[in-house]
This record gives sequence, C-alpha cells and structure tokens, in this order.
Amino acid sequence: MPINPDKIRIRQLKAAEGYLALNMPDHALRELGRIEDLGDEHFKALVLRGEALQMKQQHLQALDAFRQAHLEKPT
Repeated sequence: MPINPDKIRIRQLKAAEGYLALNMPDHALRELGRIEDLGDEHFKALVLRGEALQMKQQHLQALDAFRQAHLEKPT
C-alpha cells in the first residue's frame, strides 16, 4: 500500500500542535522541520513555527514567521 504524503504531513502538523500544547517548542520545531513538502499547509506551519519560537522567547524569529504567514494569507 503506497504511503500518502498528505496524511504524513497532516500527522506531522498535528504532532507539532501537540508538542506546543505540552509546552515543548523544541520538539514542535523539530517536527515542523521534518516536513518535506508543506503543500497547502504552508500558512499553518508558519503560524505553528511562530508560536514555538515565541514560547522559546525568540521574539524576532517568531515575528518573522508570523509576517511570512500573513503574507501567505492576509486577512
């Protein structure tokens, strides 16, 4: 049975969300870094990255991730 890359990507994003809920930003960033193709989940990945960096008190890097997310999907 072939592996569906979309399912793998969704699982990795959910894992990153779970790590953030557990206040484990390093694990979340590691999981986000493992995603080979973000596909249509690029915005979500940038927001999660921003949240993880914010938890680590890396505010300038977090702001950059949030800015990229905003450029991806302005509201």
